[in-house]
Amino acid sequence: MHRRENWGEPMREVMKAIKDILAEFPNLKVVFPVHLNPAVREIVFPELEKHRRIVLTDPLDYLPFVSLMEKSKLILTDSGGIQEEAPALGKPTLVLRRTTERPEAIQAGTAKLVGTNREAVFGETVRLLSDSEEYSRMARATNPFGDGKASQRIVKHLCDNL
Repeated sequence: MHRRENWGEPMREVMKAIKDILAEFPNLKVVFPVHLNPAVREIVFPELEKHRRIVLTDPLDYLPFVSLMEKSKLILTDSGGIQEEAPALGKPTLVLRRTTERPEAIQAGTAKLVGTNREAVFGETVRLLSDSEEYSRMARATNPFGDGKASQRIVKHLCDNL
């Protein structure tokens, strides 16, 4: 989480929801790369740093971050870029905002807008972790941002036409 619109109470609500989710699922672990902005860190660390099943890290380099997403069950984010990348990995994404610049993900069913309300974040996360059909529907939805094979098609086109 990093968006200015989520600083303060909205972010605190999400932190409480994360703790509620962990109470509901005793085997779940959360890895949370924390944005370097002090406005974010001064909320996240006091709320979550002492929880034994939450790992708070500094922001990760790209490849380790993609690897982490690949190993994740689902993703909670307010990041537009992550909304674009998660579908390529088959990871359902809950968007911690009221609106998104990536409506394609919402329309395709790879992501869902949940906002920052504690009960909404908790409820939608519990639903995805408990309802295998809903989880599979989101995980298998068609990636609205492409199939990852654009470079292969470009090479084929160049070889066929040059």
